[in-house]
Amino acid sequence: MAYYNTNKEEGAVLGASKQQNERQEDRILRWFRAHPKAKRTPCEIWGELFGGHIPLTNVRRGMTDLTSEGLLEKTNYMRRGRYGKQVHTWRLAPPPPSGGPVQEDLF
Repeated sequence: MAYYNTNKEEGAVLGASKQQNERQEDRILRWFRAHPKAKRTPCEIWGELFGGHIPLTNVRRGMTDLTSEGLLEKTNYMRRGRYGKQVHTWRLAPPPPSGGPVQEDLF
């Protein structure tokens, strides 16, 4: 799970920030694993899991990183978001296929 050190932290401060980031992404992933059929926007996760006590940007970044890792999946289903605009939802990514070849690999 990535931590983006945009403010040039060092030493113990950097270590604490990386650890905090991992805990946030772990909480997001645990929530989706506990609700495997649920679709949520970053703002909904922000409110449900963190009570708005961390920056919404952290949740968005965490969900994007989990998507890049293949653990979450951005859907085409949208809901009205916090600012009145339609916002994409995410869900738990399906497990990778096991066994034989994937159809797209056959062609």
